[in-house]
Amino acid sequence: MAKKKKDEEYEFKLPEFDEKEFMEKEMEDAKFSFIVLGYSVLIGVMSFLLLTLRLSFEVALAVGILAGFGLKFVSLPFGMDISKLDKKRLIGNAAMYILTWLAVLMLLCNI
Repeated sequence: MAKKKKDEEYEFKLPEFDEKEFMEKEMEDAKFSFIVLGYSVLIGVMSFLLLTLRLSFEVALAVGILAGFGLKFVSLPFGMDISKLDKKRLIGNAAMYILTWLAVLMLLCNI
């Protein structure tokens, strides 16, 4: 049986950090987050307007949920490519959309 030599040491080297690439990625993430935030406020107001037209709550709920599936198309007019974003960020933005949409809808319903 062959034993490893104890005098062989593994030398750990940090990978190169590309600051420019990191900043570009973070700027794209922040830009998409702000777009999602504005979109969710808009859909929240639209859902409230549907409720004021005496339509049922189920219609307003369906509009909000179905508009959530359009999140990937919202960034197209802004020239963003969301295929570069990782899934964790996309799930976080989807959760932010749902919570902001519901918060705007509830606040407007209670005014």
